[in-house]
Amino acid sequence: MRSKLAIAAVAALLLFPAVVSAASEIGAVDHLRAGRFEKALAESDALVKGSGGSALLHFVRAYSLTELGRLKEAVAAYDKALAFDENNAKAWNNRGVVLDRLDKLEAAASSYRRAIEADPEYASPWNNLGVVLDKMGKAGDAKDAFEKAIRHDPSYAAPHNNLGAILFQEGDQEEASQHFLKARELDPNYTLPMVNLGVVASEKGDLAGAEKTIRAVLAREPDLVEAHLNLGKCLYAQERYADAIPHMEKVLATRPKDPDILNNLGVLYYYQGRYRGAVGFLEDAVKVRPDYQQAWDNLGLAHYYTGNFEHSLIAFARSAKLNPESAFAHYNLGCVYADLGKDKKAARSFKKALDLQPNHAWARNNLAVLEAGGGKADSELASYLAALEADPNLAAAHRNLAIFYQHQEGYADPAKARHHYREYLRLIQPGEDPEGVKEVKELLGELVARGS
Repeated sequence: MRSKLAIAAVAALLLFPAVVSAASEIGAVDHLRAGRFEKALAESDALVKGSGGSALLHFVRAYSLTELGRLKEAVAAYDKALAFDENNAKAWNNRGVVLDRLDKLEAAASSYRRAIEADPEYASPWNNLGVVLDKMGKAGDAKDAFEKAIRHDPSYAAPHNNLGAILFQEGDQEEASQHFLKARELDPNYTLPMVNLGVVASEKGDLAGAEKTIRAVLAREPDLVEAHLNLGKCLYAQERYADAIPHMEKVLATRPKDPDILNNLGVLYYYQGRYRGAVGFLEDAVKVRPDYQQAWDNLGLAHYYTGNFEHSLIAFARSAKLNPESAFAHYNLGCVYADLGKDKKAARSFKKALDLQPNHAWARNNLAVLEAGGGKADSELASYLAALEADPNLAAAHRNLAIFYQHQEGYADPAKARHHYREYLRLIQPGEDPEGVKEVKELLGELVARGS
């Protein structure tokens, strides 16, 4: 759950030119300036119907329609305004804002470029163009647009924040921080740079500092989605899963179809041991994005811990199909096959995982377990030893190797068995595998009692 920087949303709509061309238009303009958008629309509609309108009246209509959420009508109204005045940079800019909200990114970018053609010194469309280009995956072009916005208006806070986000993505945390600080200096009420400074602190390992910074933002702006998102990730990094969940749920309320948020909530519920709840979020994530391999992996784990091995198998198989080079997916397929009693398929999956990742300690260990009692003692021993070579702290491998040295005919070595039992007890986490711990203590006790 990597932290994410917040690039400012496209700037708010810009108001119409200051000059009012006719006395009859003053009422509509006054309603708009006062935020009375229904009245502004009604009055401008009446004037347009009577006279055919003007650039200003269609601008008022478009602005009001946007604020009332009637976005497609707003685009048409801006088109009419531009038919009267094709060089109206504010109208082109606002038209781009509306198209961006409609997720028509190419058309939005084109509209911002027309605004820049009409007024090359106009900083707002440069910034807004950068936001759209970043959404389109064109970070280099976005960076250039933000730099131009700053050049044309050095006092404009948003492009400093947005340029900082691009620099952060490029790995330049220090330069990014300078732009976030500049944005905050230019506009102390602008909260996104504070969120981003918290993200930088988190990436540097200062989780307490990151949490403090982002909580200060939320104290000022309790509904800022980006702050809740990054605070949730910061708390996750501190393994404070229960604390992180409400913040991620706050984000989901505004982005109910966002597969990354659904996946994140699934992970948080999983770590809370709330496996059925995790399944619900993760199933929704893969419905929205069927090729989301990480979510399929997480869904497989959640199903596994509810005991639904068949559904777990389906999820891991889907993950392996999406990425045949995923050792993680093949390993987990092996585990599920083993629990279903399909040892040959389990062994093939573990071997596939090892082909992809030869030092996969758990795959080595589990393959040895499958080989136990099958007349392949040399191979079993080699697998346990390879597992410990890959991970000397793998408690399960120590336990299995101890049992091997205690009971395998022709390989008995009580001293080695005692050593590996004790290593298992040293390494096993408190509360983990209580039955295994009990069994190991009994077996070790038998060896000690016999003086072996």
